[in-house]
Amino acid sequence: MTKLLHIKIFILVILITLAKVDLYAQTVLSPTEDVCAGELKQYKVEGSAGSTIYWSVEGGAVYNGGSPVIDQDLVTPGFQYSELIVSGESLIGILWNVTAGDYLVRAFEETAGSCVSANMDLTVTVSNLPDQSLTLNNPAVCPGGTASITLTNSESGVNYQLRLDSDDSDVGTAIAGTGGNITFDVNPLVTTVYNVYAENLVSTCGVELGNKSTVTVEDVIDPVAVCKNITIQLDATGNASITPSQIDNGSTDNCTAVASLGFSLDKTNFTCADLGANTVVLTVTDASSNVGTCNAIVSVEDTTDPVADVASLSDVTAQCEVTSLTAPTATDNCDGAITGTHSETFPITASKTVVWTYTDGSGNTSTQTQNVVINDTTDPVADAVSLSDVTAQCEVTSLTAPTATDNCDGAITGTHSETFPITASKTVVWTYTDGSGNTSTQTQNVVINDTTDP
Repeated sequence: MTKLLHIKIFILVILITLAKVDLYAQTVLSPTEDVCAGELKQYKVEGSAGSTIYWSVEGGAVYNGGSPVIDQDLVTPGFQYSELIVSGESLIGILWNVTAGDYLVRAFEETAGSCVSANMDLTVTVSNLPDQSLTLNNPAVCPGGTASITLTNSESGVNYQLRLDSDDSDVGTAIAGTGGNITFDVNPLVTTVYNVYAENLVSTCGVELGNKSTVTVEDVIDPVAVCKNITIQLDATGNASITPSQIDNGSTDNCTAVASLGFSLDKTNFTCADLGANTVVLTVTDASSNVGTCNAIVSVEDTTDPVADVASLSDVTAQCEVTSLTAPTATDNCDGAITGTHSETFPITASKTVVWTYTDGSGNTSTQTQNVVINDTTDPVADAVSLSDVTAQCEVTSLTAPTATDNCDGAITGTHSETFPITASKTVVWTYTDGSGNTSTQTQNVVINDTTDP
């Protein structure tokens, strides 16, 4: 296919010869011709030197040399141009800048002796060119990708051939018009300009469309970065780290495959100083160095319990009670030294297990137990070193109980097992018993001595 040249000066493109006329027989040997609208054609009539050729053209602009001599667009046929034959022929050009239809080109020869030939007629059928105003898009394509060039509102009965605009070489095969949009797929390595040549399937009239398509081979689109918020926990040392994959939530790029995208974070390491919400920025970079970013919230938590400084706590022992305890300590990954607390009420007067609780600033707790042992092993001590004898003439009906002092229970009243009245001398054993079952004894003599005469 050839690229249609826009005619601005007289250019004789294709030589069409009206058949040589036998002036005496008055016959025309070639009666018809097909041309395309807007096409410049050349016509010739041979005659005798010194004769005059008279031309009549219906439609089109007649050229003789460099300028049109007439412009007969759809006028009634008449003889508009004549030429004296010098070299044996009369040659004119006609620019068929008319609407489609049949047009008549007529010539006759008049000799120097006024002998006139018969009319030599040529019926020219002018066919319209395909619509040149159709538009093409200008797609962008990733390096190595396929671009789709769309031609809008194609005409049925017309073939469309995509071409490189640099040299009009064909790209692929022609595509038949459908009355709707048609698409050409191309794989340029660099930014490339294309044109489309349209050819009528019946008349073969063709024209390059006025619109061109520039396919830009370049990735200038930033990746679409998509983030998600996450929660992380500090370890036993008070540290934590994250990777971009934990923040990425399906980032994509128009050209670069996800597996080939670059991901980075502006912050990856966290300590106790970062407890709570932290804003991090995910940066996504494609193969063309385009960058997309998004923000995410990284919530840092401390879920590690304090660790007791000693594996076990020593028992606390006492005879009667414990009025205070020395608080043990633990070490926390974030808060450092933690002092234990308990819920006991002092004094502690009975053996029990005390639960110490270590609580850090994040509410994490651990516990440790300590035994408090109350063990009273001390016997009560009699208040008097010895008890005075109790004497009577006949009997003793009661005794005054002696007392003792206990290290825990204080005053202890002695008890005995005697039965009153006591009517005979004997030794009474007084027993002092404290709350822990510790006992001591003391004796007292009861003397029955009847010295009264009857």
